[in-house]
Amino acid sequence: SLRRQRQMCIRDSVAALVLILLAMSVPLQHSFGSTRTLDFSLFPDGSTHVTYSLESDPFLPDTQVSLYGDSIENLLVEDENGFPLSTQSEKNILQVETLGSSNILINYDTYSLISKDGKIWSFVIDSPVEFNVTMPQNSVIVGMSTFPIDMNVDSERTKILLPSGVAEITYFLSVAESSKPT
Repeated sequence: SLRRQRQMCIRDSVAALVLILLAMSVPLQHSFGSTRTLDFSLFPDGSTHVTYSLESDPFLPDTQVSLYGDSIENLLVEDENGFPLSTQSEKNILQVETLGSSNILINYDTYSLISKDGKIWSFVIDSPVEFNVTMPQNSVIVGMSTFPIDMNVDSERTKILLPSGVAEITYFLSVAESSKPT
């Protein structure tokens, strides 16, 4: 009788272990989106417009996205056809209902990526992918923590392509020639 109880206890323990292993092997019903493009547009008022495009699995009901910045304003999330997608956010994680969508386009504004010390502004970001930064018009870069991959001027704004990782750009805003008194 004692032997039979041990066998039943061992059998129950093995069954519980198998159930735990099965539960661990079932994939979660959401995933983190894979970033395709990431762009930051900096403005003279200290705000940053963030735009990024992510791939999502159209067979999963939702995708989680890490947002850059603490305060998020004017959030717009669309699928590849321009249809708005429902979202819920907690801290800086955005849960997007993506069932049937293979691409997510996210746009929002934040004031938490740029700081100012005297006349010097500082933009700091830690990105898992390479990204573009469009500087404010009439800005002069005085420091950069990493070497850019590419740099050009488009519509009087400097556009910089930076590698993944932590990057800091320090700059100041010069007075535009057209706004100087004559």
